[in-house]
Amino acid sequence: MTPRALVLIAGLAAVTLGCHLEEAFVRDNLWDPDAQVTRALSAPDSTFSIGDRIEVTFLTDPPLPSGPLNIEWTSNGVADTATQVFAAGAGAFVVTRANAGYQPVAVSARLDGVIVSTTVMVGQKVASLALGCGSAGAPVACDAAPLAVNALRTVASTMADANTNAIRRREFVMQRATTVSRDPSVLSTAPTIANAAGQWTVRGIAPGSTWLVVTVDGRRDSVRFVVTP
Repeated sequence: MTPRALVLIAGLAAVTLGCHLEEAFVRDNLWDPDAQVTRALSAPDSTFSIGDRIEVTFLTDPPLPSGPLNIEWTSNGVADTATQVFAAGAGAFVVTRANAGYQPVAVSARLDGVIVSTTVMVGQKVASLALGCGSAGAPVACDAAPLAVNALRTVASTMADANTNAIRRREFVMQRATTVSRDPSVLSTAPTIANAAGQWTVRGIAPGSTWLVVTVDGRRDSVRFVVTP
């Protein structure tokens, strides 16, 4: 064998050892329930108002095929009398009924027999809060009439979410609210029991004046009381 042939063989061997052939890149079947592929929905964790839209993104790897897809969007919230979420077009849902007690709602996409779901906490968050004595429909200043020692008085509330819907199931709001009497020796909030009407009950303890302060969901309001013998 000539020296030139030996050099050529050595060069080819070096090239062969320096690289290797890989198998063709194979993707699993996206719709095979047992395939090791990504199928997930991306959605917000929570909603806070009646009328909120839930925008959902279908995430897959490999990507979804191009062209029109017959995706069925469904929600388990439609049968709940307290919380209702309906499909509102491709990748969207709308909250038509909710309350201050948050409920988990599963939103799902179904395509070619495969169902992918995610859970969204649906409820109402207080965006506006107003306290007053009298009634919610006809509030009056709580210090307009003095409160006698040991007498009780009801404080009504007006609450709405960010879309101006009245808050439903206000007992849940009261459970997460902070209620403070600025001077507990004059006014006590101890009689208050969480209720669906969202009413606080106070008791006059001793002559003087002070404020009742309620804070919930980042909103705060206060009313003044005058207690007389």
